[in-house]
Amino acid sequence: MISLESTLAVVAHDAGAANLILAWLKEFHCIKFKVCLAGPAVRLFNQQYSNIPNLSLIDALNGATALLSGTSGVSDLEHNARIKASQMDIYSIAVIDHWVNYKMRFERAGQYILPTQIWLSDQYAFELAKEIFPITMLRKIPSFYLNSLVEEIKENERKGDFISDNIKILYVLEPVKKKWGNSNVSGEFQALEYFITNLAFFGIVNKIEIRLRLHPSERAEKYADWCVQHQSYNLKLDTSHELSYLIAWADWVVGCETFAMIIALSAGKRTLSTLPPWAPNCAFPHNEISKLCELI
Repeated sequence: MISLESTLAVVAHDAGAANLILAWLKEFHCIKFKVCLAGPAVRLFNQQYSNIPNLSLIDALNGATALLSGTSGVSDLEHNARIKASQMDIYSIAVIDHWVNYKMRFERAGQYILPTQIWLSDQYAFELAKEIFPITMLRKIPSFYLNSLVEEIKENERKGDFISDNIKILYVLEPVKKKWGNSNVSGEFQALEYFITNLAFFGIVNKIEIRLRLHPSERAEKYADWCVQHQSYNLKLDTSHELSYLIAWADWVVGCETFAMIIALSAGKRTLSTLPPWAPNCAFPHNEISKLCELI
């Protein structure tokens, strides 16, 4: 278990778990830690710990008292870390940062490896996890990351001059990758098209200002053609402002089912899922998040 005498091995890939872990490390500032990182987690850790070496998995685990790992659905790194931790008799903690695919996060090629403990930062997630895992291995930890972002949003609202006659919509992007219905178009672009087709729901179209915000794992080039095709609308891909600023700026925050929507909801913003009616239901259990397909 983590104590002041612990040496923590941190293994992460996705942005969601990395952001939660970074905020916890800041809170547990007396804890010594080593890291093995890949994917978006590398950039996020470098922003706060520019001189920390990114070690191999074995080097990160050697001498560690405990492992704190993410639960990516696209990378095997954290799964392999939990296997090694089990073999090395290291206390293993895994972070679940979403509301879907809980059991699948711990399985690869038929090999099911659970940690010693699972951390969740949301009451909805905790209740869902209780239906799948033994309650003794679950622990709800405050989301210092979410709390700090909400404070930043409120500060931006206090300082910013966001008064406008336009309706301001922030679209928070994410890589869906799956294709729904009979379309050959990836889901994130189906949702974008559904949103723009039904833009009149929000008000007079020529009075609507749209900013698109990239997911941490995406590059701007991905949406360049789509933005050109829809240049008749008042929209732009905003890569120059922080997420907290853009949420403060917005009247509405919309997207498929990315965590940025939970941040916006926690900050009191009107939040809406753009998943089209032929897509799977939005995974968020939060009733306060509206669904465009149900409102039209």
